[in-house]
Amino acid sequence: MAFTLFLCGPRVAELSAAAPAIVEELAARGVDAQVLGGGWPALEAALAAMPEGKSALVLVSEPSRARRAELWARRPEAVVVDWLGEDSFEPTASPHLSLARGKGTPEGLGEVLALLEGLGYLPFSGSYSGAQEEELVGRLKDLGYV
Repeated sequence: MAFTLFLCGPRVAELSAAAPAIVEELAARGVDAQVLGGGWPALEAALAAMPEGKSALVLVSEPSRARRAELWARRPEAVVVDWLGEDSFEPTASPHLSLARGKGTPEGLGEVLALLEGLGYLPFSGSYSGAQEEELVGRLKDLGYV
């Protein structure tokens, strides 16, 4: 099942640094995801041109919450992750996941993959401790998915 993962944050360099690890892990799980980024008009055009059934990782460093929301409003399979850290970046109103700045790529990657598993976009690949499972189910309930 295709999805569009919007990785949003104030620093494009941090988003770009995280992208290869995410794409590599998705590929290992059989998901061919295209990375999209860049300036606003180009990003909108690239999303519009995405083939149906193709997953994408979209890097968004736009500071305006409303403008970012315009992008994923057109994508019913949107999964939104905020990689927070600067006052100039308005956090998303209701992201699927918020990662604190300074969270290393492996830790953040694990949380993103667990989210995609929980939403049914990736098959479950491991086991959670009781506390982890309880936290994940709680998050999914808060978001209305369970």
